[in-house]
Amino acid sequence: YMWNMALPCQVDTELFDRYWSAAKAALDTAEKLEYARLAFNQYSGDFLPGLSHYAWVVSKSAYYNSQYTQCVRLLAQGLMDAGKYGEAVRICEISIVHNPFEEDIHRLLLMAYAKDGRHKMAVEHYQRISKQFYDEFGVTLTPETTNLYKEIIKSMHNVEMDLAAIKEDLTE
Repeated sequence: YMWNMALPCQVDTELFDRYWSAAKAALDTAEKLEYARLAFNQYSGDFLPGLSHYAWVVSKSAYYNSQYTQCVRLLAQGLMDAGKYGEAVRICEISIVHNPFEEDIHRLLLMAYAKDGRHKMAVEHYQRISKQFYDEFGVTLTPETTNLYKEIIKSMHNVEMDLAAIKEDLTE
């Protein structure tokens, strides 16, 4: 077998790199978001997951995962800055499928839910990820995420907080 150079071919990783580089280089916010959206849509998960026993594949996979996470942060924050909270929610929810333990993305999702007026969804999501992080790793969420949760609770005029938040308040 050999590669037929006469046939047109597009490689997803090359497209992702091209779009993400353009997003980072763009000076215009709308252009930056458009290229970030194109890069985001190009990502489909781990790099060559069937070959993850090779060190070079693991390295490339980690690289693309890191670039994708940066892309999601830029895109979600840019959408929220533009008042497109529903779209930011969708971006974060899709990203969490690929990176279920990326706390920054969960925090962006909580903010997007809150700004979109879906406070109850934000509270439910916080409680779910708080349990998930504790069950999987035996750790609590960062103070930054917990403080965001407290702000959301306050904005709901609801006194219900999780045990960790109450304990922290009592300690203070």
